[in-house]
Amino acid sequence: MSSLASPRHIVLLPGWYYPDSVGGTERYTQLLAHDLRMLGYRITIAAPARDDREHHYEYDGMPVYRYPIDVNPTTSEVQGKFPPRYFETFTRWLEDQRPDLVHMHSVTRGCGFFHAQQVKSFGVPLCVTVHVPGVTCARGTMQRWGHTPCDGELRVARCTACVLHDKGVPRLVGYAVARIPARLARLADRWRHRVLTGLQMAELLQHRQTHVHALLSLADHVVVVSHWLQEVLRRNGVVTDKLTLSRHGLSERLLCARAPRPVPQPFAPLRLGYVGRFDATKGLHVLIEAIRRLPTSTSITLRLYGAASGAEEQRYLATVRQQAEGEARVTFMGEMTEQNRDEVFGGFDMLAVPSTWLETGPLVVLEAFAAGIPVIGSDSGGIAELVTHGESGLLVPTGSSKAWTRTLREVADRWRQGQWTWRIPSVRASREAALDMQRIYEEVWMKSGSAR
Repeated sequence: MSSLASPRHIVLLPGWYYPDSVGGTERYTQLLAHDLRMLGYRITIAAPARDDREHHYEYDGMPVYRYPIDVNPTTSEVQGKFPPRYFETFTRWLEDQRPDLVHMHSVTRGCGFFHAQQVKSFGVPLCVTVHVPGVTCARGTMQRWGHTPCDGELRVARCTACVLHDKGVPRLVGYAVARIPARLARLADRWRHRVLTGLQMAELLQHRQTHVHALLSLADHVVVVSHWLQEVLRRNGVVTDKLTLSRHGLSERLLCARAPRPVPQPFAPLRLGYVGRFDATKGLHVLIEAIRRLPTSTSITLRLYGAASGAEEQRYLATVRQQAEGEARVTFMGEMTEQNRDEVFGGFDMLAVPSTWLETGPLVVLEAFAAGIPVIGSDSGGIAELVTHGESGLLVPTGSSKAWTRTLREVADRWRQGQWTWRIPSVRASREAALDMQRIYEEVWMKSGSAR
C-alpha cells in the first residue's frame, strides 16, 4: 500500500476502454479519472485487452493497463463457471500494485465476479458503479419479451423464459424449459444437441444470479447513475446504506462551450440529430422508420453521427443504411470526435434519443442540454428522468415508430411557426460526481480502518 506521504492509489476498472472501445462507460471513466487526479489521487485505469497480451500505455494523459483475456473462450468460461483464462496475469499485476481502492465500472467476463473476489482477497476496498441494465438483466435491455419494461428483479424462471424468447423460443415453452430439473439440464453438456442447449439456460441463469448477488455483496459500496437502476438493485437485495445515486456530469469545457442558439427560420428545415452507437438497443431503426412515414412536405432533416464496433454493430449499421436508402432527409455523417463535437451539436436544432432499452444516462442528453438543445427521446429509463416533457424536450412511447412520426410532425410544425421556446436545465459538472466518489471512498476507508 502507499505510504502516508504519498497520494492514495485508485484503480478504475471498466470492462472496455479507449482507444478500441467508445461508449458512455468509457467516457465516464475518463472524466472520473481526470477529476480524481485533480483531487489529489493517483489513478490507474485497468481493463481487459482485446487479445491475449498485456498492454501498457497512456490515453489522454492517464496510465492504462490492459490485461489479457482469451479471444476464443471455452463455453464454461463464458458461462462464468471458472475464472477467465490468463486470470493469474491480472492477479499478479494487482498484487504488485496493491492499490488503496479498486472501483469497478463493468460486470463482464473480463471484469466480473472473479476479479472482485481477487480484489477483496488482497484486503483492498472495492466500489462498484452499475452503468448498464445488463448487470441484473441477462437479456441486457430490461425489456421483458423485448418490449415491456421489467421491474429488474432476478427470478430464474421468468428470466430464463425471457432470454429464450429472445432466441426465438415461445414464452410458454420457455417457462416449461425453465422448470426442468438441473440434473436433466446438465445432460445437455454431454449430448451437445442444439435443442438441448436451451435446457441449460435456467441453470446458467441461476449461476449468473448467484455471481451477481455475490459481487454486489463483496462491494463495500455500490453506485448507480439513475433512479430506476437504484430501485432495481434494492429489489435485488442491495442494502440501502451502501447504495448511492450519483448522476453523470460533464467536463468544464463542454459546460463552458454553450453558444447562442439560432432563431428558427420559417423556411429552414428542422435539423434533427442523433449521436451514439449503431446498436439495435439505441432504436435508430425506429427513428428512421418514423422519418420515412412523414409526408415529403415535412421540412426536417436527420443527421446521424456514430460508430459501429464489432460485427453485430456493423451488421446493424448496414441494416439501417439499407432502411434509409432513398430517404433524402436522412444523412449518415460519420463519427463524432472531440475535435468536431462543438460543430456537431452546433448543427442540431433538436437531439433524438430513440433508445428501445432502459438507458441509465445517457450522457448525450446532458451534452445536448449543455449546448442549449432540447431533446426528443423515449419515455423510459434515464431519458425520462432527465427530460421534462414539454419543457426541456418531448417524450415519445418507446419503440413506436407511429408515435415518433406523429411527434416529429408536430415538432416540425412548431419549428416552422417559430414556437421554439424551451427551458433547458443546467447540467452538473463531472467534478461534482468525483466529489461524490471522494466522499464514498473516504467513508469506505473509514469503515475498513484505513482512514488517514
